[in-house]
Amino acid sequence: MSIEGTQAPVGPWLQPLAAVRDALLERLKAVEAETLPLHEALGLVLAAPLAAPAALPSSALSLRDGVAVRALDTVGAGPYAPALLPSAMAPVRSGEVLPQGCDAVLPADAVTHEAGRLWALTQVAVGENARHPGQDLTAGAVVAEDELQAARTAGRTVRPAAPTRPALRTSRRVT
Repeated sequence: MSIEGTQAPVGPWLQPLAAVRDALLERLKAVEAETLPLHEALGLVLAAPLAAPAALPSSALSLRDGVAVRALDTVGAGPYAPALLPSAMAPVRSGEVLPQGCDAVLPADAVTHEAGRLWALTQVAVGENARHPGQDLTAGAVVAEDELQAARTAGRTVRPAAPTRPALRTSRRVT
């Protein structure tokens, strides 16, 4: 036993904690960081913060099947007062990129075709039924290790923004 401010007895099998820690630290060598493809970095520790190379998603995407619209074109639309949509509105499927200038998706059942024209039967807000660029991750945002693990656990795939294989700068874990 040790009383505060005194040293515990030391035998051949007992060493002060500071001495053991110092001996261990003397034997440890610094590990050089290396760049590896993502699939080879499993179980390793990041040597530096990992920043997102691009926004995710990189462009606006539809979350459901319907018609890509400007939300402003649907203001006031209802079943008894449909709003005439510009002829340039395009049908989109879930996951497709929204056309330039569109900021929402009108569900397919909220659109009617009469006399060769599209009519909105309901109004939508900006961003409704759509994911916008950078909504999940902004370019340059630091991706924490636990967020990567959560993405893997949820079954999501981390894909590179460029057609090259992703690489991480890592240090090998000391075991």
